[in-house]
Amino acid sequence: MSAKANATYISKTTTNEIIKCCGEEIVDNILKQVNTSKYFSVIFDETTDVSHISQLSLNVRYLDIKSSVVKEDFIGFIDLHKANYNDDDCDKIAEPAITGEKLGKTVVKHLENLGLNLLNCVGIGCDGCSVNMSEICGAAYEIKKKAIHSTVCACRNHALNLALAQSSKTQSVRNILGTIKEVAKFFKSSAKRNYVLKDLLGHQVKSYCETRWVERHESLFDFQEDLPKIDEALQAISTWNDASTASKASCLHNAISNCEFIITLFSLTDVLSSTVVLSKYLQEESVDIVSATNKVEQAIKILKEKRTNCDKLFSIIFHSSKEVMEEMDVEVRLPRRTKKQVHRSNYDCENNDPETYFKRATYIPVLEDIVQDMEKRFTEEVMKCFALNILIPAQFQEAKDVTKLNDSLSPICEKYSSLIKKTKQSMQLQLLNEILLFKCGKIKEATHLNCY
Repeated sequence: MSAKANATYISKTTTNEIIKCCGEEIVDNILKQVNTSKYFSVIFDETTDVSHISQLSLNVRYLDIKSSVVKEDFIGFIDLHKANYNDDDCDKIAEPAITGEKLGKTVVKHLENLGLNLLNCVGIGCDGCSVNMSEICGAAYEIKKKAIHSTVCACRNHALNLALAQSSKTQSVRNILGTIKEVAKFFKSSAKRNYVLKDLLGHQVKSYCETRWVERHESLFDFQEDLPKIDEALQAISTWNDASTASKASCLHNAISNCEFIITLFSLTDVLSSTVVLSKYLQEESVDIVSATNKVEQAIKILKEKRTNCDKLFSIIFHSSKEVMEEMDVEVRLPRRTKKQVHRSNYDCENNDPETYFKRATYIPVLEDIVQDMEKRFTEEVMKCFALNILIPAQFQEAKDVTKLNDSLSPICEKYSSLIKKTKQSMQLQLLNEILLFKCGKIKEATHLNCY
């Protein structure tokens, strides 16, 4: 390349062109590996970036033939509004919405432009929002119209997060979450307030985050642990000469130093303590479906057992919260009730017993809502992924009955026989024989190498 002696090629235009060329070269290499592998899955997600542009990120998951390693590679960002609307459309359309149908068609068009055969697409991964997962107009099912051999797999951790969000259907839970956000915001928006809190507590209060799921669990656990000190800091700030700050601190002190707030917080953290391990596990880089299924089933089982034994368990929760209330000088009492109440809980309880009231008004509804939603989202069909887990050696080694093993292979062969251009019966027989041969063979255990 010839140029003037003073050419530096560091302008934004030249830099962007070089980055674009590098990107195209990288994508070409990825596509060569995908085409060599033949079968692939597509993973996509849409979000609004810092420049307020609706960006679609696109990844492919495939088996690298040379290294026998499953890879996930990023193949591009797509500006969804630019891809679906031009300047003339914006003048005519009042609301340039990105629907599930438009999102799905954008993914299909981009994959086809890259030269990928969607008939070889065997999986579609996305989060579990309605825009993606609606069977009528969802993006995943729009892609599935072209990728007919694919299985739609929504993010399991996102499904868990949506299930846990059902706890917010209970008004007392919704109220305490809003209060916790305000308390964290109050301290973090001022260095002076934060200094008072750190002097008493030794560290900052964690913000309640809607999207960082593990952090959301931990922020609630920490808030429960630090509640007396946080309340003490708010009381100290409420005596300041700054009227606005003192007034806000007094309001927050009154909000967290009442019986309903404390008991609801303890009830919610008890439920979340049964799901935090699952949430951490589902965010690991490599999770096999068998282990994930088992852990989901265990979490649901634990929550159901909590519901069955709610009398004994809530008694423990109630007495733990009473100890904190005594430390904070909070009276244990029932909320005001009337014969007709619309905007808050109004449960009857024997002898005006606070323990019975809060168990019925908070603990039981939270448990039931989360269990019902988890059972709906983690269905057997979704978790089994068309019984593909039977092909994992650890699973078919345990299968003793050949007839049952053959029956387990039936849905797999029915779905994928056309993909490998075999009849269902031929594929099923061949697959069964391969498994039986594998079971009969002796598998040597891995041993350590001794170096001399």
